[in-house]
Amino acid sequence: MVGCDATNSIVISIAITGNITGTISDSIQNLTNLITFHINGALGSITGTLPDIGKWVKLSVFQVLNTRISGTISNNIGNLPLLTNVRLVNNLFSGTIPQVGLSGAKITMLQFALNMLSGTIPESIGNFTNLG
Repeated sequence: MVGCDATNSIVISIAITGNITGTISDSIQNLTNLITFHINGALGSITGTLPDIGKWVKLSVFQVLNTRISGTISNNIGNLPLLTNVRLVNNLFSGTIPQVGLSGAKITMLQFALNMLSGTIPESIGNFTNLG
């Protein structure tokens, strides 16, 4: 499902759920008004990597669940000032957990479970007093 702003007809949300296949196009990074990005790929049928999310400065909800998406998590996730909900669960992400909330974001949900991440947990995560 793609949600659009009623006034300007711009894409503000993407919610994909179900047993779908394919990859995510790099052109999605140009959706600069995106507020919600949610993919729940039942049975891990979505593959490839995520494009850079640094342009998504209005993003509040970033969820990628149960996919075969691999690669690293963009370091730009730390620069998204409105981000509140990050759930990257049961994918094939590798590398380290990036700094999150460096821009003053008020993170209330943060999950990186069931990936292939390594390294230490960033100190910035300890600053979130509203995690639930």
